[in-house]
Amino acid sequence: MPQKSSRPTKGYGGRGTAKGGRSAPRPTPMLPQITTVLSEEPDPTERDLLTLVQSIFRPLFAAPVALAATIQTVKKSLFERDYLNAFSLPEYLRAYVVRWSPSRALCYAHVIDRLDILAAAGGRDPATDEILPSRWLCIGGGAGGEVLALAWNARKHAVSGVDVTAVDIADWADVFDDIRGGLDRKWDMQPTADHECQDADAVDSAKLEFTMDFRELDILDATCAAEAGASVDGEPAVEPLVDFSSFDVITSLFTTNELFAQSRVRTMKLLSLITETAKPGTLFLVIESAGSYSDITVGSRTFPLHFLLDHALEMGWKCVHKNDATWFRVPEDFKYPLQLENMRFFVRLYRKL
Repeated sequence: MPQKSSRPTKGYGGRGTAKGGRSAPRPTPMLPQITTVLSEEPDPTERDLLTLVQSIFRPLFAAPVALAATIQTVKKSLFERDYLNAFSLPEYLRAYVVRWSPSRALCYAHVIDRLDILAAAGGRDPATDEILPSRWLCIGGGAGGEVLALAWNARKHAVSGVDVTAVDIADWADVFDDIRGGLDRKWDMQPTADHECQDADAVDSAKLEFTMDFRELDILDATCAAEAGASVDGEPAVEPLVDFSSFDVITSLFTTNELFAQSRVRTMKLLSLITETAKPGTLFLVIESAGSYSDITVGSRTFPLHFLLDHALEMGWKCVHKNDATWFRVPEDFKYPLQLENMRFFVRLYRKL
């Protein structure tokens, strides 16, 4: 049975430990080049994500009328861009997960796999060519699409020790507990929360280790904390809410639009803070809707979101993959009780210089 997670304290972002609680030696990685072609052809085993979600949330599918009504309520709020209301109740969160997260998880799994981001993040052990562990921060990742996609990639490539932290404004902790239990039961993985110190005897060496944690936090508050504790004698006066320097990959997947809708000024400050604090080599992956839905108005002018991102990150980052409009199309033989969407989106993958 999965253990119930608790919330990590402020300043979370410390490196994970090896079995038994001691820091593991990390081989010098060989960093691969980023794949520059994003194929539209899905991997047939991506359908395993759909089977997993149905297994985890089986009770919801047993009451289809009630589920449909809740989904419609959430859909209305999303259409009105009332994101705070859309994610305000536990039943709304679970309805969102089963309705929209499967399509997102399929898309994310596809992009991460095709761009070989797990290997680009952790590198490969020169002796064995195995992909090394990496630490991921998923901004707005509470609905589970990112963690499911990363679990699928870790499973496909047999990467043990991937560490994922999702930060979201709504309380998705129970959803993460559900997913953690499903990965343990169905995918022969050993998912834990980062704060859980496992005894070496309790670790199942036959299972892939996969750390997944959730923090309920408005990521834009990180900029306020940074400003409040700018420096005292050269040292931060307040411990940062998020230690961006401790992660190998930072993602903002179908979240950046929501942040700009919440506050354009604070979102630009967040991008500046990430630029100032992320370590060299950090990858920053952004996926967002392509087209006018992602246009941002600045004064009397309107700009595509990817244009603003490229401008905001031109100092300190190198764009290693870009596509202003591409598709993820769900194969017709992928079966799921609810509708699955094809997705048209733009991609940016930056590497910190």
